[in-house]
Amino acid sequence: MLELAFEASSLPFEMDLQEVNRAGASYTVDTLRAVREEVGFGPGLVLVMGSDQLINLHTWHEWEKLLDYAHLAVAKRTGFTVSATDMDDEAADVFFSRLALPHAIRSSPSGRTFLSEEAFADISSTQIRKSLGNGDATGLPVPPGVLDYIKKNKLYRT
Repeated sequence: MLELAFEASSLPFEMDLQEVNRAGASYTVDTLRAVREEVGFGPGLVLVMGSDQLINLHTWHEWEKLLDYAHLAVAKRTGFTVSATDMDDEAADVFFSRLALPHAIRSSPSGRTFLSEEAFADISSTQIRKSLGNGDATGLPVPPGVLDYIKKNKLYRT
């Protein structure tokens, strides 16, 4: 589906299948660790998530180590505020104490955070799965090729 989503894009991308091919539980920190083993600690890596996930960051496996391997960029989601009061105290301290502007993130390999004040998309993957599971794909921001694939393979049905 990712290949279908990017097929009309002029953006270069490389799909990493580590999480798909990993046996057993798959955690983001393990993927970032593996990517760092491949590329070294010179290039910057950025993990992008929605603000709906940031407020749950403290529940992620070894969340404290994510910034050892990458920067954390958070895209604001409609309906989700991002302030220290919305988050676990320790996660909020870590996130807000490492806030940086994009130029600082570009000049270092990991360890900084960024909060976008603009919503990238007014929908989350959870909302997309729920709508598709209910049989309603009206107005979803899903590329046509991806939507066709989902329907053809009868994905996300309840």
